[in-house]
Amino acid sequence: ANTYTGATYINAGTLKIGSSTALGDVAGSTTVTSGAVLDLNGQTYLATEPLIINGTAIINSSSTAATFPGAITLTSASTITANNPITLTGAISPSSQNLTTAGTNSVIFTNNTISVNNLAISAGTLVGGSSIINVYGNFTNSGTFVPNINGVTMVGSSGSQTIPAISFNNLTINNPAGATLGGNISVAGTLTLTSGILNTGAY
Repeated sequence: ANTYTGATYINAGTLKIGSSTALGDVAGSTTVTSGAVLDLNGQTYLATEPLIINGTAIINSSSTAATFPGAITLTSASTITANNPITLTGAISPSSQNLTTAGTNSVIFTNNTISVNNLAISAGTLVGGSSIINVYGNFTNSGTFVPNINGVTMVGSSGSQTIPAISFNNLTINNPAGATLGGNISVAGTLTLTSGILNTGAY
């Protein structure tokens, strides 16, 4: 348990936390540089520590589920690997960076807003929970998506977007360049067409 007020920099290797206040006071922040890793190690972290991450940056090596409440800022394309469950409750941004979820278990979003460029589920499960998910690039899925209550908004800014063959609670298309289905989808709640053309193709 630490109370220092400055920033934490993980520049190489892995920092494996062993306390719910290991990263000091939230007056600082924690930066994980490319090639380094923050291991949440089964902790239910108590403080809204801001995280700045680059590359393959967050894991949970413990069989106990980990929870982290701080806002996460992506400064390059980044990956969260959940071979054991990881729950994230802080906002994830900006919309110019790509986010990938990986691993054999679940990344769980709860009560947070996710605004990213490309969102990719490369493996494992992404549980949308009660989050708001805004995708500015493409949404791809090679794992499992458990739809979020509030739905997904495809907010295009630089061309047509691709929507994977998954189920949604709610889906909004708000992209002047339109969106294209990458497979059959189902929408349990409301499909909102705000801007652009939704091209279903053969699906």
